[in-house]
Amino acid sequence: DRITWIPDYVPNDLQNVPVLKVETEPNPGDDSVTARNRQRYLQEYPQYIMIGNFNVVTGVKESDESVSGIKFTSISPNPAETGTDVNFNLPDDGRINITLYNIMGQPVREVFNGNAGVGIHSVHLNTSDLPSGTYYCTLTAGANKITEMITVIK
Repeated sequence: DRITWIPDYVPNDLQNVPVLKVETEPNPGDDSVTARNRQRYLQEYPQYIMIGNFNVVTGVKESDESVSGIKFTSISPNPAETGTDVNFNLPDDGRINITLYNIMGQPVREVFNGNAGVGIHSVHLNTSDLPSGTYYCTLTAGANKITEMITVIK
């Protein structure tokens, strides 16, 4: 991922914002380091363009967090290079899911899926194989969902 274009005009409702993204064509035989190096040289390798839309994540209002009780306590370091710790608080025992999404709203990786008890928890997110860019970390607990932005830099 070397070039992402988002227009300087976005719709008032922040829904269906157009985005163009230039990526290097993947080579199935490449390991993660070779693939990342291929992305650095746009003129030497075939490229393709992804065209799509995404809905802007504007955050969760404080009142929504206080009603649901779930919240991120911190995501650190952010920006991340090789990894980051996702820290969160749960008011109740239950099944939770933490998923990382790219700017196009596509799931990139499931960080955690399982049961967790009441209290503060921490999950490590390995970002060493992710290209630089903006990602959204979503925590789902029952019917409640919160999202935080994570930046990956190389």
